Amino acid sequence: MTPDTRAFLRDLVLLLGLPALALAGLIAWWKPWTYRRALIMETASETREFHARKAGVRRATWRGLPVAAPDGYVLIVEDSLLEVIERSPVDTGTGSFAGHLALLVTTPERHARFRAGADNCGLNEGRCWADSAGGHRLDCHLAAGTPEPPLWWTPLTTCEAAAAGVTIAVNAPAPQAHLLWSTVAGALADVPEMPMQLTPQSGRLSARLFSNPQVGLPLTLFFDLDLPVEPFAFEGERQATSIRLEFIRLPVRDWRQLPGQTFRFPRNPAPGYIDGSVYLGTAHLPVDATEIRFGQVEGDRVPVVIELLVDFVDGGRPELGRLPLTWRTTVTFDATALDQVFRAAREQGAEVPA
Repeated sequence: MTPDTRAFLRDLVLLLGLPALALAGLIAWWKPWTYRRALIMETASETREFHARKAGVRRATWRGLPVAAPDGYVLIVEDSLLEVIERSPVDTGTGSFAGHLALLVTTPERHARFRAGADNCGLNEGRCWADSAGGHRLDCHLAAGTPEPPLWWTPLTTCEAAAAGVTIAVNAPAPQAHLLWSTVAGALADVPEMPMQLTPQSGRLSARLFSNPQVGLPLTLFFDLDLPVEPFAFEGERQATSIRLEFIRLPVRDWRQLPGQTFRFPRNPAPGYIDGSVYLGTAHLPVDATEIRFGQVEGDRVPVVIELLVDFVDGGRPELGRLPLTWRTTVTFDATALDQVFRAAREQGAEVPA
């Protein structure tokens, strides 16, 4: 080998070898096979998860629930939800579906979505079931790809813990799911079960005209619902009470237009809310009614389905949480009395909600 050949080979090794060594060093430092925050076009969910993984929070108290993440997971804690995500997901980008858990406040809207999903329970066996965690009853069903805002990922299973006022969303294969459910059980273990069962009796539907010039309310036609509760024991005493829903605005020109219709309402204090309440012992508890569905009239009766949220927290019993209810019952009415109210509304020029 001539000196020129040796010099050429040396230069070739330097020319090709140094970049290769630099590339190897960059790969070893970058570790592209692990999760890393995106440099451009980063989504809000990526930002949240990046900061959560960097912070490494594994224990927190969320809305009074003590939550501990299992090994390999961290917590994202916000006011309305808590997420449990993997500390080091295998794939790049936004993470993997190998293990996601969320605890969410059971709002009336979320409860309505859950009930709508439960309407499909009869499609196949095993789609819906009852479970337990931390001593609490859970009503569960397969989410079947239904989104659960504000989560960016889609739950495979959704459950409600009614006594705790919590909705649980999970997307994980069996090994990871077992770990995540242990987190749920630990969080709910210190939350007492609801110490009573609120079951509706047959109620009463009525209407009236009402005005309040001091607050600028003109003469308006309102409906009221009185919904007695089956007597129950609470703290050693027998309770006989009713849920009272007042100032209900139903946009009909005749009460005979009610059957077959569904009406939705905002929660207090948004305009158009229903003024609802119930007495429990000496406590006056607010009740939100977010939906009323009327069936078909049979004589002086009409079946109704009412979505309710009993707020023990604002009623001075925070340990009992907020209880969502789906009540199916029948209400009676006096057709003659309703006709008289509607006739008076027309004669006096009262407003009928549109």
